[in-house]
Amino acid sequence: MKRIALTLSLVVALASPLWGAETLRTFSWSEAQRQGTLPQGRVLPATAETPFERLEVGSTGGAATIEVLSIESPGIAQATYAVRGHVRCRNVRGNAYLEMWNHMPGGDRFFSRTTAASGPMATLTGDCERRAFVVPAYLDDRSDRPVRLTLSVVLPGSGTVELDSVELVEFGPGEDPLAAAQGGWWSRRDGGVIGAVIGASLGLVGAVVGVMGSRRSLHRAALGVMIAVAAAGVVMVMGGIVALAMRQPHAVWYPLLLGGTISVAVFGGLIPVVRRRRQQDEMRRMQAMDVS
Repeated sequence: MKRIALTLSLVVALASPLWGAETLRTFSWSEAQRQGTLPQGRVLPATAETPFERLEVGSTGGAATIEVLSIESPGIAQATYAVRGHVRCRNVRGNAYLEMWNHMPGGDRFFSRTTAASGPMATLTGDCERRAFVVPAYLDDRSDRPVRLTLSVVLPGSGTVELDSVELVEFGPGEDPLAAAQGGWWSRRDGGVIGAVIGASLGLVGAVVGVMGSRRSLHRAALGVMIAVAAAGVVMVMGGIVALAMRQPHAVWYPLLLGGTISVAVFGGLIPVVRRRRQQDEMRRMQAMDVS
């Protein structure tokens, strides 16, 4: 029984860093304005109707490229990262977009633009309600990391754009920066919490089962708990498979599949062992009664 607790503790320790992307920085427009680091734009404070502050930029005439964010020494470690948040536009002529320049060591640089037809990288045109945006970057096999990032709103004509809840996030191998913004059963942050709760719960149940299994009078109760956890694991695995089939984000299917697989493999795999031990104990008890 001690093996259950030790196995689950090891799995939880190894798996916990994998849940959720890492948020490197969150940006406050009002704080940047106070510090004098806000390049351009007007800060709109939170109100009862919009409980978050926004940065408003725009053009009343021709084309304009308006820098809204400059990130020095971003501290990026992964090969995939993104600036993401929410955007709203009003009376935008043409197809406006968000543009992120990635400044690399040695003077090299490249850009990412939201010029897709739909989704979190869609262009901004006309009037659009508040929606999520993502400006991702993929370094692939490059070993160097950017020393500075700049985010700009590019307007081909007149119009107004509002930005809010902007943050810099990096992603581990295999994670898709666009998936979370396209709508999932829960957010990436919630996925991290759910994964941590599943892992901690399995570790706690494993410890309890280990204690119960060490006492002969509690073998039946321990067996019942293990069957219940294994059954819950089957449900989680099925949910994870459905999430994969529906192209849910990594933060949705990963904790379900991992938690379910651990539950079935560890608890389900030990059910026959506990049953045999219980039968052996029962046989020894009956033999002792016969001898007496």
